[in-house]
Amino acid sequence: MPSSGAVCSGPNDYYVLLRWIEKEKRFEGFMLTGAEERREIVQCEEEDPWNIKQRSVGKPTWATVYVGNDANGKGAR
Repeated sequence: MPSSGAVCSGPNDYYVLLRWIEKEKRFEGFMLTGAEERREIVQCEEEDPWNIKQRSVGKPTWATVYVGNDANGKGAR
């Protein structure tokens, strides 16, 4: 996931977070507004700065997809 400063958080910005549930052999998904995503990341950065530093060296804990605000592109899909 990006740092809180890199999260797009306009009124039409959305993120989809996915994680694999091995036991059930399926993905679980969550959709957040950009503002919700930014708040969650800020909280994580404040609570566990070590984990944030580890993400910067290629150890992400979530896959995240920026949906965006393009009504004719990814946002519409």
